[in-house]
Amino acid sequence: MKLQEKMLRLSVQIQMGIEQLKEKCVGKLKDEEGASTVEYALLIAVIVVGVIFAASQMFKPLEAFFLAIVDKITKIAK
Repeated sequence: MKLQEKMLRLSVQIQMGIEQLKEKCVGKLKDEEGASTVEYALLIAVIVVGVIFAASQMFKPLEAFFLAIVDKITKIAK
């Protein structure tokens, strides 16, 4: 085999290797985007649970506050 033929084959193999590497990298990037979506969904779920918990803890004090206001208004109105 001539040196030129060997260099041509090597060049083709390198190009094929680069294409395979490129396809793998693109696949990994797409997978990471999916993982980011899952991470955002989990973050939103944690925030929603926190808001629900905070609202449930504040319900009784807020209810008492507004009932006191209503009582004062009804006493003034009489």
